[in-house]
Amino acid sequence: MQYPLKEYPLRSDFPLGVSNRIVTETASVTVHTGEMLGVLYQPRADL
Repeated sequence: MQYPLKEYPLRSDFPLGVSNRIVTETASVTVHTGEMLGVLYQPRADL
């Protein structure tokens, strides 16, 4: 990840993890409790 974060609690009242970029071939996110919404954006090559 461009902005790595490890074992840090994220709370809905302080949106620290709003945006990030995968800079390697693969990446993973682990959620210990609660919920997560992930959005994958891939720009189109023909634009």
